[in-house]
Amino acid sequence: MPAPHIYHLQDQQWDHMLLGIPRLAVKDRRVFEAILHVLSTALPWDDLPEDFGITSRTAWNRYQKWQREGLWEDVLSGFLGSCDATEQQLWLRRLQEAALQRTHKYGTRKRPLLAEH
Repeated sequence: MPAPHIYHLQDQQWDHMLLGIPRLAVKDRRVFEAILHVLSTALPWDDLPEDFGITSRTAWNRYQKWQREGLWEDVLSGFLGSCDATEQQLWLRRLQEAALQRTHKYGTRKRPLLAEH
């Protein structure tokens, strides 16, 4: 099975997210891309490609931190808000399908990976 495509944010998408979420730092970009990759592909966190330049542990810890702080929904909404309508629907479908795959493979989660949009 071929490796899933690695998506990198466009500069204007990241700028849009930084403006909308002041608590994000420039260094969070690669972390967000890594989290988005894992959540949209249903890969195990430990299978995060090295291309992201961060460890799977870093991505997992930041995702958990953003979840605890209530920031993840804002970050994801900021990203989706930087996409056109077609791209938004594509990402939502990818994220929902991957969440469903994870549920079938690993069982249910205490917290949803995605908020309803």
